[in-house]
Amino acid sequence: MKKIPFIVVFLALVTVLYSASYAHPHRVKQGKSYLLTFKNGLPLKGHIYIQEIEDLIERGIIAKYSREEFEASILTHELHGHIGVYTLIGTKMGLYARELLSAPRRQMKIVSECGGGKYPLKCINDGILVSTLCSPIYGKLEIDSSKSNYAAAFSYGDKTVRLELKQGYRSQLEDRIDDAVKKYRKEGKFTPPYWEEVRKMTWWAWEEWDRKVIFDAQWIKR
Repeated sequence: MKKIPFIVVFLALVTVLYSASYAHPHRVKQGKSYLLTFKNGLPLKGHIYIQEIEDLIERGIIAKYSREEFEASILTHELHGHIGVYTLIGTKMGLYARELLSAPRRQMKIVSECGGGKYPLKCINDGILVSTLCSPIYGKLEIDSSKSNYAAAFSYGDKTVRLELKQGYRSQLEDRIDDAVKKYRKEGKFTPPYWEEVRKMTWWAWEEWDRKVIFDAQWIKR
């Protein structure tokens, strides 16, 4: 029997993320999972995660920001291929946009301004995709390659809101990234200590940055 590549299975899982319940599809609920392939959602304990995530769970990350943010963040990092703070920003941004617009999953039209410039800014788009299920394949997520902002515009019904990471948070992030590059980039390559620093930044931002606080929201008339 021919084996199905892991990435195919994983992408299939992502496409059905959160779509099990549509009674109140726009709500980011505290305790409910929306995964279809797990009976009770992703495990919340049992020492199956890496130590850093086990520590976040012990310190109450799920109660603090919701089970949905937890599951979306886990899946975003798996899809993206490494643990990173920029993908986490995209996850938090997409969930907050859904809350502001009372938007069901897969139903928003999104124009991301995270398309120009260099990585890791573009990594925000993976977080937006997973947390909203708005995919470029269906014309729901457009990435503007002419702009290089920590921002995206989300539309649903007759409403559009543009979310942008506040300057203070952006400065914190960029200062730490620049410092890590100076210390740990050798001969044009990112060394293991650099990636370890990125992981530390991710755990810190995941726990400290509230999605309802870190973005400026601008309502746009249409």
